[in-house]
Amino acid sequence: MLFFFFSCASKQNIQTQFPEKIAATYFQQWIGGQELTGRGIYFYIQFEKSLDANIQLEKVYFRGNEAVLNKENQTLFKANFKENNQIENTLKTNKYNFQLTENEALLTYKMHNKTFYYKLENLKEKELIAYPSVGKPRK
Repeated sequence: MLFFFFSCASKQNIQTQFPEKIAATYFQQWIGGQELTGRGIYFYIQFEKSLDANIQLEKVYFRGNEAVLNKENQTLFKANFKENNQIENTLKTNKYNFQLTENEALLTYKMHNKTFYYKLENLKEKELIAYPSVGKPRK
């Protein structure tokens, strides 16, 4: 069923342009300062101005996984692809029907209650964030 959904969507709703001007798209790997805090990738989409009220960003598909986009401020949205030591990957691997390279992602969004897809290309990687450990480790 999921395959059917993405197959149909890929033929009908991939947009060649996003309805708002995207200022930047980038990702940044991070690593926690303690053993159990894990690691992951922050994924960012920065717009030149606030999104129109009829556009709702939903998810981003990146490197075989999916994550929800959260609004950081009026123009910046962020997704967190998190891994940790206890769970191999906290996000299920998504077997979508889109061919993406390592520096491409697929954005899903709704406009006037209809779902669309937009391929983000040439993503830039920013420097790793290494969070410091805080205090003494627990025994």
